[in-house]
Amino acid sequence: GTHDANDLTVLGFYYNASAPSLTGASLLNSVAATFAAPHAYNVSNSFLGPIVIAAGATGYFIVTVNTNAAATSGNTVKIDGLANPVTFGYTTSPPVTNNQTDAAGIKTILAAGITLTTSPTSASIVVPGTNNNIVYIAKMDVTALPVAVSSIQFTLTGTHDNDDLATLNVHYNATAPSLTGATLLTNVPATFAAPHAYNTSFGFTGNINIGTGATGYFIISVNTGAAATIGNTIKLDGAVNPVTFAYTTSPTIINNQTDAAGAGTIGATLPLTLLHFTGYADAKQEVRLHWKTAGEINTKDFEVEWSADGQSFTKIAVFGAAGNSTQDISYSYLHKIPVDGNNYYRLKMRDMDGRFTYSPVIKVVVAIRSFSLAVFPNPVVDFLQLDIRAVKNETIVLNLHGADGKITGSKQFTVIKGSNRFNWDLQPVPAGTYFISSGNKQFKTIQILINH
Repeated sequence: GTHDANDLTVLGFYYNASAPSLTGASLLNSVAATFAAPHAYNVSNSFLGPIVIAAGATGYFIVTVNTNAAATSGNTVKIDGLANPVTFGYTTSPPVTNNQTDAAGIKTILAAGITLTTSPTSASIVVPGTNNNIVYIAKMDVTALPVAVSSIQFTLTGTHDNDDLATLNVHYNATAPSLTGATLLTNVPATFAAPHAYNTSFGFTGNINIGTGATGYFIISVNTGAAATIGNTIKLDGAVNPVTFAYTTSPTIINNQTDAAGAGTIGATLPLTLLHFTGYADAKQEVRLHWKTAGEINTKDFEVEWSADGQSFTKIAVFGAAGNSTQDISYSYLHKIPVDGNNYYRLKMRDMDGRFTYSPVIKVVVAIRSFSLAVFPNPVVDFLQLDIRAVKNETIVLNLHGADGKITGSKQFTVIKGSNRFNWDLQPVPAGTYFISSGNKQFKTIQILINH
């Protein structure tokens, strides 16, 4: 094979008089196996003495190895009975017919394979004097063999100083990226200015065992000091400073961590209660968002943010808030141009002092079945923005014409299935009322007013 001197610890030599199995077998001897391949072994039956096998009987001699916990993944162990047949010493001199073959499969040392990714967490306001503010969630997927995780290492960045944080906590959840149902593994002092590297074992629980094919979530959170500085930030960037772990074995690691954890900004409690935030796709496959608040105090506005992947969000609308109210207040927004498939939304809720917090992220699935065109601003001064939802990849032609039907201009666009956004320069077109139509009648004619 290809095993090295650190891969094996002990070689075992067993005998079974009835079956090729360790069940019911007797240990004849065990010897150190700390040798690199190839290595020849000559082992006596020192535990039992000579093995007596009667005429007409059969016996099975079984060779085993114990592997080192730090064995190198990918190295192999092999006995080829054809090229290097097993031989024996006898107290007599029997005639020996050797029919051994290469029927013993090669054994490959394979440590557990682990894939690490980052579970998205939204940027948020972190209130002074509060506990378990989530900073980062590392997702661990285990393949091949079980693992025992013994410690965690990571670096907190941002702008926080040594008075902002009190304690750092590490939780483990075997089922979901959430503190609900999670187990506290450790907490350590966090009275350090950023950046600071942490390396902590799991003092409350010991090693975390994760089985083959299982997934686990390691959740890093902080407790803030009562006098934490407003405006300072707490951040863990999994792309630049990925979380690492120590194991009792030596698994192969695939690191796919990203910067999917938003920064926590230290700030006072936002004077707003969000009762719910929901959304759905209507019959036209436009997304209708609804949210309701209670007890608004000094609130400024809501920024509606949208994402196609659940990680990178773009502001698509701003709604003024009530300011001050003791009533439940409902808000709604119609997103006319979502993408085909998954659409993610969140609210950035701001008050008059510039403080803000984010709502939970919601997902709305859209199935685009018809071509649509939306234009704005209308009236337009110079550039008209076109939002096109297409059902397939194609090239379309849009015509601009007056009330008399005479075409003033045409423009060709190459669209892909889903949402597309283009600008049309109308500066050369005289002011007036015009109509936009498609060359193949894909949508109803749209009236616009050009007002230079």
